[in-house]
Amino acid sequence: SPLLDELAATLREVGDAQIAVEGHTDDRAITGGTFESNWDLAAARANAVTRYLLEHGFAPQRLHSVAYAETRPVANNSTPEGRAANSRVELKVEFVTAAN
Repeated sequence: SPLLDELAATLREVGDAQIAVEGHTDDRAITGGTFESNWDLAAARANAVTRYLLEHGFAPQRLHSVAYAETRPVANNSTPEGRAANSRVELKVEFVTAAN
């Protein structure tokens, strides 16, 4: 994915940081398909991005993958646009500084 390629390049430039890959969903219940719940879907989203970063040379100890399902919406789930905004993966980058 061009977007993930660009993101990986940017994350390489920031240096030694911890990266939390967070999977989110809208509040619609899962019916049928591969995933049994929004928790499973959120975890799969986060894990897919985490695997991508691992395959592109990121150290495993820098990464952690987290599922939040529908518990942290950024928009109203009553509209298609809101549900689309809530169905996402977020990366949180925490810079680690050495104590002197």
